[in-house]
Amino acid sequence: MEASATDLSDLQKSFVAVFRGKSCRDSSLKIALETINFLKKVVIHEKYDTISDLLSLLSIHGHIIACAEPSELVIRNAVLMVTKLARDENTRLLVGTEPLSPYDSLNKLWMDSEKRSGAANGKKLKKGLILAVKEVLWFLYLRVKSIRKYFSHFNLSDFNCSGLSFKVKVAAEMESCRDSIAAQANDLIQPQDILIVNSLNQSSTLAAFLASARSNKKLRILSVTHSCEFDSSPDFVSPILLSDVGTKMCEVTKVLSV
Repeated sequence: MEASATDLSDLQKSFVAVFRGKSCRDSSLKIALETINFLKKVVIHEKYDTISDLLSLLSIHGHIIACAEPSELVIRNAVLMVTKLARDENTRLLVGTEPLSPYDSLNKLWMDSEKRSGAANGKKLKKGLILAVKEVLWFLYLRVKSIRKYFSHFNLSDFNCSGLSFKVKVAAEMESCRDSIAAQANDLIQPQDILIVNSLNQSSTLAAFLASARSNKKLRILSVTHSCEFDSSPDFVSPILLSDVGTKMCEVTKVLSV
């Protein structure tokens, strides 16, 4: 049963209200989950017959929620990812293979019209895209579950310590994971990548990850700063203002945030 335009509008308002009603920012992982779940509902309930129709709808809905929270890059990045999944699914239905374009800029993934005239069946496109989105959601849910499981074994009584001491011990545990996370950088970041990072100054783990990525390859890294902030970015990044992010997206291949 198709949802009405009013129903989808209510979903948009509810999505935005959730973020605006919180005093502190959720984790990037949770924001990505919320965004992709919203877009899954758009894919399920909207009416479209071609990839052109679908991409237009994703662009409209994505633009609305991204503009509602313009400083939240994770929302835009999630919209771009679902848009790419839609294009990939359309190509798979037409030619039977997955397109290999891992270094497309995020802006190109959003704006590219090369595949919009394809004749893939709307129902088949919807079915395949929903499965692809569910796979991504399942992966993210597993990440959330693993994080919760990791912290579930921490108990104040086990440590026989105060809340402050407990936080210190948790921080020590997280510190021990930093090297392991940074070691994965060479597998996840490619020499051709151009990165844009947000909240770099708030995460020593992200800084270590980027430093590791640069150890064997020369990367271009853009770090978002706010005009009111003192720029304390590492030497290996190029600071840019939040207001300049839109113009830089045409060059970027990956967005990293904490």
